[in-house]
Amino acid sequence: MCKTLNVHHIFKLIPRKLLDHLYERRVQTVRVVASPDCDIPASVMNNFKIIISEILKWQMVPVNKEKSININLNDYLSTFSSVILILLAFEKDDYDIRIVNTIKEALKDYNDFFLKDHTAINAIAAIIKMVSTYESDISHKMYWTSFELLTFYKNRSGNFRFLTVHSIVPEKKYFTINGYSRQAMRVGWSETYPEYHFGYVNLTAEQLNLKTSFNKLQLAVYIQSHALQRLSERLDGIPEGSLHFHLYVSLKHFTQVNRDKNGNLLFSMIVFDQKVGYLLADIIESDLVIRTFLFLTNSGTPEGDRLLELTGLAIEDTKYLEINKLSTFLESDIESNERVKNIFIKAGCESLFKLDRDILEKESEFFRKPKAEFILDYLGMNSKDEDIMEHEEESEG
Repeated sequence: MCKTLNVHHIFKLIPRKLLDHLYERRVQTVRVVASPDCDIPASVMNNFKIIISEILKWQMVPVNKEKSININLNDYLSTFSSVILILLAFEKDDYDIRIVNTIKEALKDYNDFFLKDHTAINAIAAIIKMVSTYESDISHKMYWTSFELLTFYKNRSGNFRFLTVHSIVPEKKYFTINGYSRQAMRVGWSETYPEYHFGYVNLTAEQLNLKTSFNKLQLAVYIQSHALQRLSERLDGIPEGSLHFHLYVSLKHFTQVNRDKNGNLLFSMIVFDQKVGYLLADIIESDLVIRTFLFLTNSGTPEGDRLLELTGLAIEDTKYLEINKLSTFLESDIESNERVKNIFIKAGCESLFKLDRDILEKESEFFRKPKAEFILDYLGMNSKDEDIMEHEEESEG
């Protein structure tokens, strides 16, 4: 590590006594362990260990102000942190002042950056959010992790770092909807602030734009299995855990709510910072229940209704053309066909073309399905016909 930091000359100056002390007090490699009060299958724990180990190795973080030297997070949390401990050791014992000053001067900039920069902490927080998506399923069991540093572990003194895996079965509740009893799961995810914990989504009447004297009244948010199924079907190709994470983020941190023409609550579903559809919800007693998910082109959404006005495409048409699911837009040639692409952009679906196809969980090599010409033929807008969309735009102008 001293060589990586371009301070290799200080290694031979470190007294043997201090090296022995540092070896005993060195910062250990991060350990991934299961919370003792949670029932976590061995296979799940093994997956967490593999995933976290790989992420720690490829996630790079800077160690100096200029950010010219970067090391992987695994080395940062262990070896680099151990080198910084040298400066703390000098304060607890007497050493040759000339050696101390030389080593302090060599490590000063790294130590200052270590104390002030939050890149590594932010990276850990991001990892904690990300790894939870691999195994979590709102309808069954959720997993979350916490990060901690201990100075005493199993009768040993030192510096031990742990990523502890926790599990929780989301709260379930039955609601009477259209005369039937329906089960729904409470929406939640792991949080890192102000401490590591699992938190549920609660929205206030004020956030829902409800006219009530109880603006701060909080409603717990639940989602039906039907809605989770529609999420998977219509946002096909995105791993389930990732979908559930974006569901949580959309409700908790974006909270964009509108009403459809029938007065139903519509929450924008945001995936990788782009709107892909809406979560249709009802207020039942003092709770908010998500009944279904509508893809951006589905009937009942502002964009879907606009698309119907532009093209006359009804529900069955969108199903037949497969434009009611995400994979069609990411895996077909629609984006490369300006005529077809502009139809969807004019309807308000431009966000679908801003997503990277790498978000899809696909093992096979990418292949652009021929879809654009098929849509044009279906609309009667093939190359022999007049470009209807251009004619409309000229008329509007």
